[in-house]
Amino acid sequence: MTTENTNNKPKNKFLKDEPIYCEQNPDLPKAIICDLDGTLALMNGRNPFNASKCDRDLLNVPVANLLKNYKTLGYKILLISGRDEIYQEPTLRFLEKHVITFDALLMRKAKDQRKDSIIKTEIYTEFIKDKYFIEFVLDDRNQVVDT
Repeated sequence: MTTENTNNKPKNKFLKDEPIYCEQNPDLPKAIICDLDGTLALMNGRNPFNASKCDRDLLNVPVANLLKNYKTLGYKILLISGRDEIYQEPTLRFLEKHVITFDALLMRKAKDQRKDSIIKTEIYTEFIKDKYFIEFVLDDRNQVVDT
């Protein structure tokens, strides 16, 4: 639903702010970024800071289907998580159990306790920026998407 603003441009009244777009090279491989905890994986009462049992998380089926559809269209699927990398094995078990095809799994370095928005911004800058054309980002936390 849109309403008119003073510039006579449609404004989405459900958005807190206007979307901010960064310049990207459309010739780069197209990709989707997806978070794990609370986005692809539903923790079902698990402490988000202890992912040792994340292989027991529930699958967010609509998100999984979206990723599968975009993978079929040729998009790269980049999974970025604020999970500590020491939980890589149970994370991979979860992804294998639910047959999630992905191109990269990028996780927080061990014992790095900074905010996930900072961690994910660094991961984006180091491993993704200028390497992929990001179509959209799926994350349950606005502070991550906004960065």
